Amino acid sequence: MTNRTSLVALNQYLEQIKNNEQSNQVGNVNLNPQEVKDLNYEVMYSVLMTTCEQFIIKNNGNPIADELKNDILKKFGHLVSKLAG
Repeated sequence: MTNRTSLVALNQYLEQIKNNEQSNQVGNVNLNPQEVKDLNYEVMYSVLMTTCEQFIIKNNGNPIADELKNDILKKFGHLVSKLAG
């Protein structure tokens, strides 16, 4: 499996989880401060993930982008392998 294929598989899996969670949510729910904090972290993580993906795709072949991609895959390679089946 190529690195790009692995990133695509991971992204698809995370999108699926996000979509499932969104479909299970109920509108107008009162959140306690800890839940708001957790939600803020989830949003920040999602923004960071998207920014990293865009950087890697736009700069494919750039040594810095390739190093970032390889570092991400080293850290999450076991998860990507399990997700890819």
